[in-house]
Amino acid sequence: MFVRGEDVSERAAGKYLIVTADDFGLTPGINRAILEAHACGIVTSASLMAVGAAFEDAISRARAFPRLGIGVHLTWVEERPVSSPKQIPSLVDEEGRLPRVLPFLLRLQTGRIREDELERETRAQLERVIAAGLRPTYVDSHKHLHLYPPLLRLVLRLLPEYGIRTVRLPHERFPWRLSQHLWRRLPRALPIRLLAGRARRKLREAGIFFPDHFFGLFHTGALTEAVLLALLRRLPDGVSELLCHPGIVDESLTRTRTRLRLCREVEWRALMSPVLREEIHRRGIHLVTYDEALFRWAVRSRA
Repeated sequence: MFVRGEDVSERAAGKYLIVTADDFGLTPGINRAILEAHACGIVTSASLMAVGAAFEDAISRARAFPRLGIGVHLTWVEERPVSSPKQIPSLVDEEGRLPRVLPFLLRLQTGRIREDELERETRAQLERVIAAGLRPTYVDSHKHLHLYPPLLRLVLRLLPEYGIRTVRLPHERFPWRLSQHLWRRLPRALPIRLLAGRARRKLREAGIFFPDHFFGLFHTGALTEAVLLALLRRLPDGVSELLCHPGIVDESLTRTRTRLRLCREVEWRALMSPVLREEIHRRGIHLVTYDEALFRWAVRSRA
């Protein structure tokens, strides 16, 4: 039975926080940082990239951490696909790679990407994670692309087949105070927030669970200890998700298509700060995975 997102707040008394680290499987340094931030910090979940160059390393390391929640970080851009490029010619560039974001969206909107090829690669990513022996409990995506209507329709159609009941909804409250970083971040964050607002109704209609609140969209690349402490002090009741990108800069990361490099190490250290754990304990915040949150609401719905 799926739990509707609209029923979450009234079923979840107290404050629950899912701390999700993205890009698990992208590089060995990111894998190491995520698992250290889980074992010694506040990270509860990791979004695994089936297309990541360090996917096998992530799988090998993750088996030692059974309490880590695992999701699938669907990736339609910038990396090498799981499928053979010959099977998805409309989805890849001349080098056999998934395209950059803007060319991908342009081709998607103009119908130049075949729907069957898009579905083939999406299934391949989901099935690679499952075949590795992990049980993914939620889905999100690289660059939040699952919010775009054609991709959201595909994801919602496939999820029941794979027993996945939860999806990230990055609809963050607009920040009252705009720092220099937030001003620079607005052009990227506002379209995502708008798409998330429109996706909310589709998720509810599909009976898909999503948290009440989301944090980390506007502060991507700037999650310092001070920012995280401020977030914890104003955390609302219900279930919240915090998106983060911990990582250790290694040779693999320097070769990767990403603008997030040195800031990953800042986040890694901040997420392991004893000050954060003390604040979480003092405020009675429960650190949970998506699966644990879904279980609580399922129990409450039957009460």
